[in-house]
Amino acid sequence: MGLFSKKKIMRSYDKDSKRPVIKASICTGEQVAGFKDIHTGKIEEIM
Repeated sequence: MGLFSKKKIMRSYDKDSKRPVIKASICTGEQVAGFKDIHTGKIEEIM
């Protein structure tokens, strides 16, 4: 029993239609991980 441990959530994604990406802001340097849809270009943020 760990007091500070978190459960890791494993997500699966469709490798044929999505690509893992890291989106970074030029101004603030903020980085967001997600999956980019190859066909539409829309990014689904996960972190």
